[in-house]
Amino acid sequence: QNVTDAVMTTVIEPIIKECASTFLAQSRADVISAFRLQCESLATNGEELQWIRRELHIPTMELRQGHDSSNLDVFVHDLNDKLETKRKHNAGESVLCTTE
Repeated sequence: QNVTDAVMTTVIEPIIKECASTFLAQSRADVISAFRLQCESLATNGEELQWIRRELHIPTMELRQGHDSSNLDVFVHDLNDKLETKRKHNAGESVLCTTE
């Protein structure tokens, strides 16, 4: 009995958890792809795309782990707001550089 319990705890249960995790990530692939594509489409240049991809890292990992996807539209909206702020800031820097 003790050997059976030990095998279950140390071998079988971790394998089941790993398989479930892999299945969950695969089942979320369409949601993740659509989400990333929607966010990445906000970029107008390579620098913005890199910045967006860095911002996407944590929410993408959370989605793969099965976290709720109901707030994705809010994330995209907030990301767009941050991107607009960055653009305005960068435009202000460009004006300063050209007037010097």
